[in-house]
Amino acid sequence: MVVRFNHVASGGVNKHIVILIASAMHLSCAAALLHTTGIELVLDLSFGSHIIAAILCAAVSLAAVAAIFCRNLVLSVFLVLPQQFLLIASAIGAIQCVIDGKFADGAVYPRPFIFVDQTYLVLLCVAHGWQALALWREREFAERR
Repeated sequence: MVVRFNHVASGGVNKHIVILIASAMHLSCAAALLHTTGIELVLDLSFGSHIIAAILCAAVSLAAVAAIFCRNLVLSVFLVLPQQFLLIASAIGAIQCVIDGKFADGAVYPRPFIFVDQTYLVLLCVAHGWQALALWREREFAERR
């Protein structure tokens, strides 16, 4: 395990940076016990508790990081997919905020401001999907050898 961690930390981190950034974002949401914007609001409303939503964000984050270290293709797919689903939901929420001209908490701002503020969610979703596919291709290649 230590050898695997050293390999990932020494050069492999760069090829997993988007997954790590998304994980840090989800962990920060969990640590803050959620604020009232974006996917956190949806999770809070869905589960009825900040604590359950925070645990979910933390679990999704840690599972995606575990996928980086997992050598099994199927397991790595199942570990990173929940994070992609959260990012898709966040991207949809960001697009909806731009269309509505207001944030999820009801704060009204000019659409260009909201667009600039929320663009990172859409870009992160796309980049994460791209990197998840690269991770799966890497695992598939490793399993064939």
